[in-house]
Amino acid sequence: MNLLVPPFDDVHVRRAMNLVMDREELLRQWGGQTYGDIATHVLPPVVLPGATLGPDDEPDPSGSLRAAKEEMARSRYDTDGDGICDAPECKNVIYIPSTLPPLVDIVASVVRRASAIGVTLKIRDIEIGPCDDILGRVRYLIPIAGCSATVVGGADPAQFAAKFDSSGIRCEAQINTFELGMTAAQARDCDVLEVYRNARPVPSEDGRIARCDALTGEERGGCWAEFDRVLMTEDVPLVPFIWPATVTIVTPDVTRYEFDQFSGTISLCHLVVRWPPSG
Repeated sequence: MNLLVPPFDDVHVRRAMNLVMDREELLRQWGGQTYGDIATHVLPPVVLPGATLGPDDEPDPSGSLRAAKEEMARSRYDTDGDGICDAPECKNVIYIPSTLPPLVDIVASVVRRASAIGVTLKIRDIEIGPCDDILGRVRYLIPIAGCSATVVGGADPAQFAAKFDSSGIRCEAQINTFELGMTAAQARDCDVLEVYRNARPVPSEDGRIARCDALTGEERGGCWAEFDRVLMTEDVPLVPFIWPATVTIVTPDVTRYEFDQFSGTISLCHLVVRWPPSG
């Protein structure tokens, strides 16, 4: 979600979107448990083992319309406090989904669940360039998208956190597609200053990211766990729903291979194949 663009410039709308989504349904549409685990926060277990938001903050994996409506009722875009986003800004909100499977398979569920709290999403076909190219350009001001401009990963939380630092905001080819932590200077440079002023205050986690990255040992782990909690309870720039697994299908003749963490697939440089092949 883009923190500059109504209705997602209101944290209560973003929280409601996070609470209403049925992650169990999204995982089924993704392909089931073979293809990943349900995610309710950002930092995956591979970089922060045991991290959890706790029972008070963890969203219901099947989604909670009641909790989402209670949150939406606090939003300025819910004019009568009934838990439904009824302001004009909530209607026909441009939504750019991925056109590739399995991400394309979750679109119907996202649209349906959002509409239950009054956020009607209008799917926009991508005609002006690839999805990552569009999200990477600040001036397009895409309200919500089902794809990521850049996959940021690695063995340390700091590599994931880079996606939420204001240094990742660039007028072209940005990785912080939420505009989390955007400054007035950045908004001016990217020609979105008026939108930025209307959306203020835009939260920032730059200081927390820097503090956590400077720590070591248990203090470092605890700091990143708190960053994860704040990101998903106070800022809520996105709705995480899956930590995907990499599924590799090989024939019985492939007796050994190595996984290339950089590319996220099998390493084609290191294969052991039975010869002559069976059959």
